Amino acid sequence: MTRWLMILAGLVVGCSLASPDDPGALVPPTADEDPALPQLSVDVAGYRRALHLETYGDPSRPALLAFHGGGGNDYRAMLPLRALADEYFVVLWDARGSGLSERITRGEISQQSYVEEVARVKALFSPEAPIVLAGYSWGGLHASLFTVHHPEAVAALVLIEPAPLSREANDAMESHNGGLGESFVNELLWQVDFLSPSDHVELDRKAYAAAPDAIRDYWCDPEHPGEYPMWRHGIFTDITATERVRNDASFDALSALANYRSPVLVVGSSCGPLNADFQRKHTLPLFASAELAELDGVSHLDLFTPELVSAMRDFFERALP
Repeated sequence: MTRWLMILAGLVVGCSLASPDDPGALVPPTADEDPALPQLSVDVAGYRRALHLETYGDPSRPALLAFHGGGGNDYRAMLPLRALADEYFVVLWDARGSGLSERITRGEISQQSYVEEVARVKALFSPEAPIVLAGYSWGGLHASLFTVHHPEAVAALVLIEPAPLSREANDAMESHNGGLGESFVNELLWQVDFLSPSDHVELDRKAYAAAPDAIRDYWCDPEHPGEYPMWRHGIFTDITATERVRNDASFDALSALANYRSPVLVVGSSCGPLNADFQRKHTLPLFASAELAELDGVSHLDLFTPELVSAMRDFFERALP
């Protein structure tokens, strides 16, 4: 098992992760603030930024790149994909401005920049060979956009309960598109193009505290929600990306998914607004050929189970040479 620099184990000394029970707690530092975090620098949208990133497995094996969910979330929930490192070189990272990666400005957030970011990570870990690309939730949008622009670079696409990839699907989700933390950040965010590190700390701390209520509908039992694993949420990136990336232009671009001919696996849970029925109705028809794996007894927020890993293994064995 290989990783960049060191394993992030638990909380960073001197900081504690915010929680609803401790709203005054700090959030962990980002990769540019803490050189001990596993990380890698990339040039995207004219800026060099530090990505919080880990790799698992033998780099000579085919690369599997995994894009996390949420406009500003992190890859902590996706760590069970490490189990695939016996056959793939697994790369997990927090997108620019998200999780524990370096914070970015509004001008660095666009459809093109996310496509460029995936391309930069691919160039570092699989410069010649095509990759397996997995996208979870909102990360499914980024993975799909990269696939549209670079279909030859993606040997197989795995969409793990992706967010809406068409206008029709987006309209069907309208009642759930609230946006985390709008009540306490929108007014500030639309007045500035740059926030200081302390501004990000305060906003991200509040976003973490607000998260349980904001994502309640995505559990099977909203009255008794579980605990979603997360290090830190980049709320500035989340709200800005939602406004800039998920729009009519992205849906127009994604119509080209119908031309993608490599294997596609779509994963859906048994409950919640993005469940298997939603994916069957709104995501599968976007592709010339795609298959659905339905996982029973899990929600959008606890999809990363041994059953998911098994479904992906089975798909790879059947679909890839």
